Amino acid sequence: MVKVLVGQVEPYPPVVRIVRLYEDSRGQRTQDFAPELATEVADILEALPGRTRELIAALRTSAETFR
Repeated sequence: MVKVLVGQVEPYPPVVRIVRLYEDSRGQRTQDFAPELATEVADILEALPGRTRELIAALRTSAETFR
């Protein structure tokens, strides 16, 4: 399950938080984004409705390059 939350704790800037709950309900993984980046990602995903899996694969391949 994935949840998207928004919030702000002063004095920090506002964030969009994506929370991924593990299937076995034994934890979660979170990632915070600036609202501007969240908007950019949403625009990209919207432009590629039938090619989302390709985008995911490309992102994972790119990330592995730096590990």
